[in-house]
Amino acid sequence: MRGIRWEIGDGSLVNIWYDQWLPRPPTFKIIFRPRTLPRDSYVAALLNDDHSWNQDRVMCEFETLDADYRLQIKTTAAPNSDRLIWHFGKQGLFSIRGAYELEAKRTE
Repeated sequence: MRGIRWEIGDGSLVNIWYDQWLPRPPTFKIIFRPRTLPRDSYVAALLNDDHSWNQDRVMCEFETLDADYRLQIKTTAAPNSDRLIWHFGKQGLFSIRGAYELEAKRTE
């Protein structure tokens, strides 16, 4: 569904290759494929034990454009679960107004 993406918690539910998780509309997906990670890899493979990004791994695996988007995603020290959010709403919450604005932009 357009406008929905994953918010990264512990990274255990989000597939790097297939899921919508980058804060980059409209697809929220990676553009360039990872260099060595298999297709069944999850975002958790890119995180350190303290849930911060393993910057060396991210920069090694991805082209600069995708790597920069990944490193912009805030992570937390608490092992929260990944969750689906509405990208265009405050705190990730869906609103009719947000959906209307998204549709209006699409039809311009």
